[in-house]
Amino acid sequence: MKFAGIFISLSTIVALLYFFGVLFFLSDHEPHDNCQMTYMFEYPQYIRISQSIDRKYPNYGLFVYGEGRTTAKARNMDFNGIPILFVPGNSGSYQQVRSLASVALRKALNSRTNYHFDYFTVNFNSEYSAVYGPLLNCQLEYVNHSIYRVLELYGKNANGAKQVILIGHSIGGVIAEKVLSLLPIGSNVVPMVITLAAPFQRPLIIFDKYLEDFYWMYQNSHDNTNIFSIAGGFSDFLIPSYLTELNDNHSIHLVTTNIPRSWIEAGHVQIVWCKQTVLALNRALFDIVDFKTKKIISNKTSIENIFKHHLISNSGTKVHLRSELTKQTNLESNGEWIENLNKQFSVQWKKGVRQPHWHMIGLTSQPNYEMLTVLAVNMETQNWIYACNAAYTKGASRVCLNGLHLSHFSEIIPSAKYKRRLITLNMHKLRKSNFELTHVVFAAMPTSEPLSFHVDNYGSFERKCIVSLPLLPFKKHIIVLETPPRAVIYNIHLTNLKNMLQSYQIFVEPNNCSTVEHHATIILIVPWSNQNVHQHFMKKVNNPFHLRLQGVKPKNSQPAHLKLILEPTCTYKISAKVHVIGMFGQMARLYSPLLLSNIAIVVLLGFQELLLQISSCKKGTIFFPPLIGSVKHGSIILLSMAINKLLSFPFVLSYVPVPDTLLFPNGGDDLTDFLLMPILMYMVSSIIVAILVSGYYLSLFALESTIHKLVTRVFARTVTFTIKFSDYLVKFLQRVPFVVIGFLIFLCMSTCGGLGLCVGMVFYFLKLTEMSQDYVEDVIWIVVKRIVKRCKYALSHKENNALSKSKNEQTQNNGKHFLMESKNSVADSKKGETEGRNNLNNQNMNKDVTNEQSYSPIFFHTALFFIWALVTILNIPSVLTWAHNFMYSKILIPDVSFLPGLVLSICALPLWHLELPRTNRKYAFELHIVIIGLIVFCHAYGTISVFRLNYVLTLIFALVIIQQVFAPIQVTSVESDAEDDQQQKKYEETKMKLD
Repeated sequence: MKFAGIFISLSTIVALLYFFGVLFFLSDHEPHDNCQMTYMFEYPQYIRISQSIDRKYPNYGLFVYGEGRTTAKARNMDFNGIPILFVPGNSGSYQQVRSLASVALRKALNSRTNYHFDYFTVNFNSEYSAVYGPLLNCQLEYVNHSIYRVLELYGKNANGAKQVILIGHSIGGVIAEKVLSLLPIGSNVVPMVITLAAPFQRPLIIFDKYLEDFYWMYQNSHDNTNIFSIAGGFSDFLIPSYLTELNDNHSIHLVTTNIPRSWIEAGHVQIVWCKQTVLALNRALFDIVDFKTKKIISNKTSIENIFKHHLISNSGTKVHLRSELTKQTNLESNGEWIENLNKQFSVQWKKGVRQPHWHMIGLTSQPNYEMLTVLAVNMETQNWIYACNAAYTKGASRVCLNGLHLSHFSEIIPSAKYKRRLITLNMHKLRKSNFELTHVVFAAMPTSEPLSFHVDNYGSFERKCIVSLPLLPFKKHIIVLETPPRAVIYNIHLTNLKNMLQSYQIFVEPNNCSTVEHHATIILIVPWSNQNVHQHFMKKVNNPFHLRLQGVKPKNSQPAHLKLILEPTCTYKISAKVHVIGMFGQMARLYSPLLLSNIAIVVLLGFQELLLQISSCKKGTIFFPPLIGSVKHGSIILLSMAINKLLSFPFVLSYVPVPDTLLFPNGGDDLTDFLLMPILMYMVSSIIVAILVSGYYLSLFALESTIHKLVTRVFARTVTFTIKFSDYLVKFLQRVPFVVIGFLIFLCMSTCGGLGLCVGMVFYFLKLTEMSQDYVEDVIWIVVKRIVKRCKYALSHKENNALSKSKNEQTQNNGKHFLMESKNSVADSKKGETEGRNNLNNQNMNKDVTNEQSYSPIFFHTALFFIWALVTILNIPSVLTWAHNFMYSKILIPDVSFLPGLVLSICALPLWHLELPRTNRKYAFELHIVIIGLIVFCHAYGTISVFRLNYVLTLIFALVIIQQVFAPIQVTSVESDAEDDQQQKKYEETKMKLD
């Protein structure tokens, strides 16, 4: 019990930290107004396009987006643009296409291009396709037919479109990618797929076998298709970024925080209409079109480079002019040419520039001048920095007549105020590549806006440090005591940042600033993926930077590092601190889907402990024993983790299904997935079950009349009966439950099994409320009897003490010999009295146990009710799908909840009619072993794939009912009967001596 207390205490602490982590996770997002809304300038229209497959799927539809004057052309089926098909996600609307389509229409009109895009969209009736797998195959088939139907609309024109671009949101993105496997081998009908927050790795929770098969059944190589997967970042509470990554060399994965000129997170639905993201996508789409043919370019590498330019690293130059940037260009010799010999310097024009200014930086081979960083603030010129040979003179200055473009090596970086361009050059390598080059020059062209440049020359060793992040919390670890004066850039390489559970706070504190307004930016650079995030540090904004990863670091990749773009007029102190709540926030973000299965495992462990008590003719525990049962059988969890590790070896995987541990965030390659997280989530689940059980008993015993009245009112409104008649009907059904059972079976066969489970759970709870009232009355009577017995015992104890005191006084008047005899006799008497009292108390306790044994059915039924409730929760997606499509079909086909619903409804017949549980039944130990084996199986294969857990709970429920109803009574041995008779005889003799 001591270990049980320690486990419960630790579980409580972990659960509290987890709940704080959940609160942090739910508040860990950017302000909603950071994502700007997209607006339509004219009223949007959706014109339906008929196709033959509509007969098979009457609840689906294909539409084309129209706005303004384009609506008339769409109604006439006159299309001459480039087709794009939008696929909505789970419970998504086909009208979500309007943001992408409207921005594309305005861009075509404003840019006056000779081509445009036609946006088509499919209507899936807002189905719950992410939680109900059978819908995915239907939607996949419909999208495949819609692609060819869209191409038919362009068949009248000889130069019409022959390709369709697919854009999918959420699970619609998965469908858009899977449809490629249905196309003929070598087909280029779909040249590109763009997905928004699409969970490619796996669903968040796998509720049925159809959902699992859909992910692993359709596989393709994507040889002829570019795939761009975009995640929303930490603001997406539903789909973590690591799930949106495709394990394919032909695809590009990025997070919205990495998109240049956007740099913001987007929620799961926000990502569809977020203006910054939509603008970046449309810029990329317009740049992949050939001006001459008005079609998408056929070169996959060119398409990839264009999207990388707009979505990953944007230098600000035009993509289609990249070929010109490799050539020498003429430079204007007009204006001022200034050569500054300082190692660091800044130039600024607060009121703009009237004439060109050319600033020259000499190329040298000195180690302290190896690297050059130039930061341009509020400069709109695209081509602004060059490498040249200053071999000519103009007056007293040296000038360059031509130069080599370097602007495309720069990048637009995040900024809170004014556009900022940053370039970092290795001047030693630049000079070695061309010995004729003598200078790097950057130009300040005439403008009326404020303009400034910050230049920083340094050695490669001066602006870099390699650190190991601290492991212990509650104390700041200083990384850099003070940055170099006038520094523009500083890099911190993080060698031990590998796991997604790691969370740190990075503090950037300014020192000795010569200006009031300062601006510094910290950027987390993730080399193995495009997941960069940033934060600004200014006078009024100095919150710590939350450092954590959105994907696990691969084994052979470069470590992540922090790039700091500093204010040259300040020096900074940089420190780090472990963020404990942030770690549990990451735990809540990544591992919360495991709670459902762990709660079920805790319930099953407590239930099998209760079955062992009942089988040995003991009373049922008053409170459901999940925590104590969890401690007793904690070795089962350790055993299942060891089995998980064994099943994860490659030579084993060729013979058995993939365990769910390999689907965890760290891919099963880390002790986090195999050891730490299973234990922590199990501890959290134990506390959650304890809270649920406490709330259940409170509602069962204290709110019985309230619940009964509520059910009566709901029933009356549903069937339009009076409340009084409904009350009589509910009481009648409680007395004759076989009517309800017949109704449940009818629901399972005529609608869906999940609906029968829901109705049965409500009725089961009503029966438990009725049982609870009798239990409360009997418990009160038992408590009163115990109080009376304790009072009698206290009074008899006082009389015995008084009697013994008088005997001791009498023996003191006698001789020493008689005194010793008296002491011995008193000691024997006390010993006999003590033994008698103990036996009497044991007998009284046995009587109390016998009295309380009749009240154990409520605890047995409580455990079964929890299992029924869990099965019902696992089948809620079926109920939602049936209700959503009720107007199209009264019965759900296929129904994954039919078998659990039918089995539990049949089991309810003996459960609600017979006096259960029955003690001292055979096969109790065998049932215990079966339940333990199924628990181990669930821990290995049912943590994320909860459809297996669904069938396991159903099987355990059925086995328990079969064992209770059909198992024969155990024969009590003769030895045990003789031992009981001997104990009874000894008790009677002791009682006679006491009397």
